[in-house]
Amino acid sequence: MNLLSKLFGRRSEQRAITNLPDQVGIFATASLNDTGVAVTEMTALAASAVYACCAVLSQAVAALPVHVISRKNGEKQYDHPAALLLGSEPNEYQTSPMWRENQVLQLMLWGNCYSFIERDAQGRPIALLPLRSDSTLPVRFNGGQLVYRTTTCGGTDYLPPQDVLHIANMSIDGVTGLSPIMQAKQSVGLSLGLERFAAKFFGQGCHAGGILTVPSLKSEGMKEFAKKFRENYTGTENSWKVAVLEAQMSYTPTTVDPEKSQALQQRVHQLREVARIYRVPPHKIGDLERATFSNIEFQSMEFVQDSLMPWVIKWEAECQRKLLLEREKPELEVRFNLDALLRADTKSRYEAHAVAINAGFMSVNEARAKENLKPVDGGDVLRWPLNTAPVGQQQPVQEPSTARALVEDCAKRLLTKESRAIAKAAKKHSGNSAEFRTWADEWYRRHEPLVGRTVAAPFKAAGIAGTETAYAKKHCDESRAAVQAAFDAGTVDDLVDEFETIRPGSIAEQLIK
Repeated sequence: MNLLSKLFGRRSEQRAITNLPDQVGIFATASLNDTGVAVTEMTALAASAVYACCAVLSQAVAALPVHVISRKNGEKQYDHPAALLLGSEPNEYQTSPMWRENQVLQLMLWGNCYSFIERDAQGRPIALLPLRSDSTLPVRFNGGQLVYRTTTCGGTDYLPPQDVLHIANMSIDGVTGLSPIMQAKQSVGLSLGLERFAAKFFGQGCHAGGILTVPSLKSEGMKEFAKKFRENYTGTENSWKVAVLEAQMSYTPTTVDPEKSQALQQRVHQLREVARIYRVPPHKIGDLERATFSNIEFQSMEFVQDSLMPWVIKWEAECQRKLLLEREKPELEVRFNLDALLRADTKSRYEAHAVAINAGFMSVNEARAKENLKPVDGGDVLRWPLNTAPVGQQQPVQEPSTARALVEDCAKRLLTKESRAIAKAAKKHSGNSAEFRTWADEWYRRHEPLVGRTVAAPFKAAGIAGTETAYAKKHCDESRAAVQAAFDAGTVDDLVDEFETIRPGSIAEQLIK
């Protein structure tokens, strides 16, 4: 079964419900503008900026992963008919990226893209067949009934709206999208005119046009002389030749010098004008004049949020409306994954994964999936910080070995801080026991509240909550006495080493019995 038979297999049925007059549906024609250059959706692609914007947007949408997802648990429904059509093979002629690229290209030019939805006997979609936007038009008749008129070499047919996947640009009537090219025909025409001007200028050998005055020549002789003059002195192969004129002949240039007309600046300006039409950052189409290493990452994020996301939302809404059965709509949704375009550098991604895993809203395997890594055993368990829990809910008591490790780690962090301060103060107050003693009293007085706050979470996890304040005082008293004795004995270095290696384990052993 070929494409036409698939598309128009129910021709008699469609004609029976759509007795439309022949004059309904006027398709695209060339639009003149003040530049005098005829602009159509197809000729607009000759403007490099238009082509680049269309390519950037269509290829970006074509590259996005798309899934049918359960609203309840977020699981991807890989075997759903819509998932297979949107993500793999929409029809027997195209892959999904090819089909989406084609559809978005037509959307960027005509403001609309259409695909016929072929269904099986149960109403499930089994194929998406693209329709040309320049020969398809939504029309209303008989009290506002909407149908789609499409014309091919096989004739004109009318399709019901539920069988046409239609993505539209912003619209005046709420159905037919506005063509960006026709709405911006002045800018597009100027871009085409500037490119044509530059091409003709170089085609003339960079010589300006002008008037050649040749006295005493008849009409035929004048034509022959002009022909030979063009052959010898125009064209890129004749650039910069010196013209030799006979006596009494003169040449008067009549065109404006490109530099004086600021043709180059105008071309750059028109590139940005076209980028503005499509809301594409200029650096995406090769204009790096205002792009820097510091702002290009944010410009790329703006491209996703401001350029792509509005189109993606329209795609998701239309696909959910037309490709899901009524009973499936409350349970399933179509989702394009923009995360692939928002990927940061490796270090930033890993830091974000660590935050998500430690906060308990992402598992290790979910983070690994984002990096295209295989899952690991035990990686689906969600973790949460030990010092957070719902109000009024008791934290589970950890096993002795786990609790001991938590307390020892906490003690090690506190004692490392103390040992660094002690070593610095001992050097500063060397030989002056009174000054060192004053420093130790003041420092541990300020250190005591920190000790209480730091041990609160490990103590709670170990089931010894409520003893933080008493322990903080006892800890600081013992440390202060040991520090002062070591200073007087000249063994501060040995004490610092003990604080960092031996004492953390001793503290954990005393508290967790």
